[in-house]
Amino acid sequence: MIQVFDMERASGKKTRVIELLKQDPSLYCIIPNKHMKQFYPKHLHNQILYGTDIIDRRSFEGKKVARVVLDEGFLYRKNQIAELYYTLGLLKIKTISFGTS
Repeated sequence: MIQVFDMERASGKKTRVIELLKQDPSLYCIIPNKHMKQFYPKHLHNQILYGTDIIDRRSFEGKKVARVVLDEGFLYRKNQIAELYYTLGLLKIKTISFGTS
């Protein structure tokens, strides 16, 4: 299942993602690049994965992942987002995506 939230800039997307991560320690956040990790509290860094690693399935090694949230889920190139959603669907991982179109 995929839930998509297309929200305006500065509408609190990242704040919502941080709250979801705090509420559910088994939830993982996928971000498009490593630079974005600095915007998250340090105690949540172990719950953050990178989109390019997901496509290669490297980030899931040794982890049981049932649900993920994509922050800035629309920043990927079209082929990357297609591969990302394909991989998540193949692994039967529920996905919530926040972004600005």
